[in-house]
Amino acid sequence: VAEVEVAGGGPYFYSTDLGATLQARRPEEGQIEGGCLRMLKLGEEAKLLRMRALLADDLARVEEWLPDVHGDVRMLRFLRKCKGEEAVAVGWYRQMLEWRRREGVDVIRQRLVQQQMTPHDFPFHAELQALMPVTVWSESPRTHVDAIQVIYNGRWKTRGLVRAIRSGQLTEQDFLRYWVFINEWLSLRIDSLSRQHGRIAGIKLVCDMRDADPLKQFSKTFFTMMGPWAAMSQDNYPMTSCNIYFVDAPKFFGVVWALIAPMLNEDTRSKITFTDSRDTSWLSDLGLDTLPDYASDHSI
Repeated sequence: VAEVEVAGGGPYFYSTDLGATLQARRPEEGQIEGGCLRMLKLGEEAKLLRMRALLADDLARVEEWLPDVHGDVRMLRFLRKCKGEEAVAVGWYRQMLEWRRREGVDVIRQRLVQQQMTPHDFPFHAELQALMPVTVWSESPRTHVDAIQVIYNGRWKTRGLVRAIRSGQLTEQDFLRYWVFINEWLSLRIDSLSRQHGRIAGIKLVCDMRDADPLKQFSKTFFTMMGPWAAMSQDNYPMTSCNIYFVDAPKFFGVVWALIAPMLNEDTRSKITFTDSRDTSWLSDLGLDTLPDYASDHSI
């Protein structure tokens, strides 16, 4: 298991032991994975077993059983997303399997593990980090249960991204695929954290709006790209975000939010809190004392 600290030190790190996931084995018929049993609420064991039975033919067609994709912890996320309705959860899970097959996502996941990739190894990392900086911890510095992701929206250059796509430096598919790498990388880690701690671990997301500039961030073309991006993340990685904090949103963000909000499902919107950097009480949820400033050598 690779343990990497980002150059420059500080609290920016992503060292999670993936052993709890990578060592998991496919359960026998009629049994729940041992690593998942202690996470279950009343009635969920029977529902997971029924889901597995309904998905038996689908799972028989996968080339390799992957614990973080085909295991009970991932199915439990779909079940809880669907408020315990296993038939609905099965439908969403099937769509995820088809998406993974169509887009070759299992191959990406295997590359992450076999090559022990860090975000610096992701395709178009340097180009997209320059335009859309983001920092990832794989564990909260204090609790070591949930992951933390900081998206520095205030420094995003969405118009620059659109120019790069129009000039042929990038494609929209490159943009989406980069976020598949990020989502798969995080999904592996929160699956392992869940198995280690006996509860569904997730990601605490901070959207840092400091230094936001409408001249750099307003782009109609980018907003058309956000729909597929949001759908990809919400549909295929359910129950991933714990809490979402928008920090220091500027006045003009009301216009942006009116465009973004309809792209987010009700579950995602319910987790969002708007706050400001002067009120540090919410930082305790992240296990931090201060909101980190962006520095290029601290980005993922």
